[in-house]
Amino acid sequence: MRRLPLLFLYGCTLLWTWYAGKDLNWDQINYHLYTADLLINNRWDQDYFAGSIQSYLNGLSYVPFYFMVINGWPDLSIALVLASIHFINVALVWHMMPHLLPQGFNQNTPLKFIACLHALATPLFLLTIGGSFNDPLGSVFVLAALSTLVTARSAGAFQWSLAGFLIGVAVGFKLTNGVYAIATLPLLIATKSQNDSNHVSRILKPIVYFGVSAIAAFCLVHGYWSWRLWTSFGNPFFPFFNGIFLSTDFIFANLHDTRFLGEGVWGLIKLPWDMLRSETWVYNEASAPDIRPLALMLVAVLGLASYLATGRQNSMRSMPNLRRASLFFFFSYILWGLSSRIGRYAMPLWILAGPLALAWAATLWHKRSDFVLMFGVLGLCVQVFLVYENGVDRWTSVPYRGTWFDLELPLEITQQPSTLVTTSTQSMSFLSSYVHSNSSMVNLTGQYTQPAGSKMRPRLKKALDNKKMFLIINRSTPTLKQSTLAAHDDMIASYGLRIAGECLKGRLRMELTGIAKGGDNDESRFTNLFFCPLKRLGNDAMLAAEERANKIDYLFSRVEVQCRGQFEPSGVQSISTGSKTNARTYFNSGTTLYTENEGLYSGAMRTISPVFLGYTDELMAGSNFSCPPKIRTRYLK
Repeated sequence: MRRLPLLFLYGCTLLWTWYAGKDLNWDQINYHLYTADLLINNRWDQDYFAGSIQSYLNGLSYVPFYFMVINGWPDLSIALVLASIHFINVALVWHMMPHLLPQGFNQNTPLKFIACLHALATPLFLLTIGGSFNDPLGSVFVLAALSTLVTARSAGAFQWSLAGFLIGVAVGFKLTNGVYAIATLPLLIATKSQNDSNHVSRILKPIVYFGVSAIAAFCLVHGYWSWRLWTSFGNPFFPFFNGIFLSTDFIFANLHDTRFLGEGVWGLIKLPWDMLRSETWVYNEASAPDIRPLALMLVAVLGLASYLATGRQNSMRSMPNLRRASLFFFFSYILWGLSSRIGRYAMPLWILAGPLALAWAATLWHKRSDFVLMFGVLGLCVQVFLVYENGVDRWTSVPYRGTWFDLELPLEITQQPSTLVTTSTQSMSFLSSYVHSNSSMVNLTGQYTQPAGSKMRPRLKKALDNKKMFLIINRSTPTLKQSTLAAHDDMIASYGLRIAGECLKGRLRMELTGIAKGGDNDESRFTNLFFCPLKRLGNDAMLAAEERANKIDYLFSRVEVQCRGQFEPSGVQSISTGSKTNARTYFNSGTTLYTENEGLYSGAMRTISPVFLGYTDELMAGSNFSCPPKIRTRYLK
């Protein structure tokens, strides 16, 4: 009977997963399925940057999703299995709440229920439940580690080791979870150990047990992947940290996504207030307004103020678990905010925010259970309203139709081996599981542009040595314009390639929930995939194209040096999409430099209009220019 509320919440989770639809998110198509395929089918020497820079992220956490998709499980069944795994986050909150609440509240089932509803109402959690993102999976291990440390009456070697193992698994799945490993250290120091009066030993023992177990778990989960990256590229985290490992298959630079770091420390301080905004790109690509972090901050400040001003030390001292959990939250938030500020990477924190706010409220108003319950219900109502009003559901919500990918491909692509080349940010690398098993996949100009011409790397040359090659172009339109083909010809010429012949056509159903209104075969329901046959250019033609593409590099490099930090990493390959159109894209800063109509422009993701820097001829002759304004926020006000 006591677990009936938890079972009800589980039912709500499954119902939401069905209601919200199938999530065919961008990352899934770009690399989620592919990295598992790379791992399972040993495609290391077969492909090259198939999913651009995300090609070589550890695919182990995506293996269950991969097997379910490849073995033809019904799409709703896949989503419900994933949602069941993700629900463990809520179950862990249910388990922890009695240990976070003060005496007199710890057996309050309605309050536990409201706390778990808060966890379930987390916008980013709702966006990812039942989908392929591994953030809610990593969150399970992080929260399980926290639960291990805050629910034990007194911690010892077993608890420290178990917590370390769980955190190590989370980091192995996704390196960005490393912030939680560091944030756990203050929690370990603050945890009372069993029968240990020596001060130094009390501090060192939990750290040693935790650290050794975390490293062992990390090696278990990420060890094979790192070994393959090391033997293939000379970098166990390739292409990341390449400023350290200096693999010749990538630029000598460290990749660091700084899109959400524009406002610095002040932005981190006021972020709980900003999270009330309905705009996209506040702390997440999609709209995900959230009131609980602000509520937690306010109630925690009130609680600490009460502790200092009124001398309610006894109340606070009787709540060591709440203090430890809050300490973990605080340090995790700081480390996350200084390292990335990408919302999904802080999934455990957003799930914890509401329950922690309730626990602080119960501590602050420890004699008013009715008031605390009302506080929780009111906060929940506001949060549900924000979620409903802003239409939080999925990144890309698609109706369930039986199979996960409703895909049609030409027989020539599925039955004959070839090299499949892409030139867009969306690499479509998920196709590796559906084309001929001996086909190779290469992304030339996506999030990262491969060096072309004489600078072309041996692995890329080998991949492009196939007699049968196709360029994949994905469009919402049923046909390709001649101008589109010409632009792609210009882009791939410096790689010694050009389109030759009629493009084959396939399609992927991408019908958005509640949007597409046409018939079942309405083209608006599909992303069309064009497979355009390629032929090799002569060496002279390739070198001429390379020279045209690189003639503006001096100017791009000049801007990079003068506007240091705004166009990172520097020195990436330029691409040409016309005789007078060249571009460089910068992953770290999310910016672009490009020439168009005799001018040089600076653009950035989520900015409305580009910045004109000057006319190319004048700038090439030495004319001065001013750097574009630094981007502070990317959401549209």
